Amino acid sequence: MKLSAIKVTQSKHTFYVFTCKASQLWKFSKINQRVEDKDEGYQRVLSPSRVKQLRNFIVEGNAVPGAVIVSFDEATFSNGKFEFDETKEDAAWIMDGQHRSAAAHEAAKLGVDIDIPVVAFVGLDTPAQTAYFVTINREAKSVPSSLYIDLLKYLPKNKSEKEMLEERVADITQILSRDSDSELYQRVVSTTSPKDGQLSLTNVARVLRPLIHPNSGILAAYSITDQTKIFDNYFAALKAVFPKPYASNLFFKTLGFGGVLRALPVVFSASLAESRGFRSADAAAVFLKIKDFDFDSWSKLGTGSQAEKTAGDDLVTELRRALDVDKSATQIVL
Repeated sequence: MKLSAIKVTQSKHTFYVFTCKASQLWKFSKINQRVEDKDEGYQRVLSPSRVKQLRNFIVEGNAVPGAVIVSFDEATFSNGKFEFDETKEDAAWIMDGQHRSAAAHEAAKLGVDIDIPVVAFVGLDTPAQTAYFVTINREAKSVPSSLYIDLLKYLPKNKSEKEMLEERVADITQILSRDSDSELYQRVVSTTSPKDGQLSLTNVARVLRPLIHPNSGILAAYSITDQTKIFDNYFAALKAVFPKPYASNLFFKTLGFGGVLRALPVVFSASLAESRGFRSADAAAVFLKIKDFDFDSWSKLGTGSQAEKTAGDDLVTELRRALDVDKSATQIVL
């Protein structure tokens, strides 16, 4: 396929601008969707309702001027023509504009095949594609902030301390959420809205950051393998000692998750002091000291950060009373 195009050079970067029919774009490109159980790909899952709304908008005769940004593995440019093999499956990957492309494709099937402006890169590797995606979409309201966290591992090196912390959080939750033997198996999502018993990566990251922060986290000195096991053992202990609230998914709601994680430093310190370890049985032995704790009262606290703090403080206070520990030694601010 040969398309009339304009070559654009910005600093060290070169790309090409052309237009093509929506039906053509759909044939030679693929939406690289980001899904929860695979490492490849980075796009958020398409919203059927959004595609339908955009399709109707196009069919009604409205303009969709925004360019779709794609990356070709192979293509050439000569004498004002952008040329590529249209018979090659998935010749181009859509980095931005997947909803527009899908909606225009649906409109084309209804007889309204509009011209789509396209910005095309050639030969970008996956990290570069991801970097462009993050740059383009980071501030967009339609992109979940948890997806940005999940994508950090694919960015080029020389990350900031904050980015490395976010990457560690994403790695820990990914390991736990994908391990079928973990208590957090399939509990953390980054590209879809959490269902009952699930948490968004954004909320998980917010709670885990202070626990693993390299300068102040109680778990900072431990490897990612140990950190992952500590969190898994902690929830296994909660399940063993408090089966009723666990079964109701209380600990996998925003308030409950934040509340019980506020108490982890107390339980962790007590377990190390009493058992010289943090196996699930060690943590359970600490929780057994407050086995009658009233988790039902948390349902009356409402929502929001203050409610989460109150829940956590109540649990910490009860633990300290049972353990008779020094308050200053186990404080943590989330």
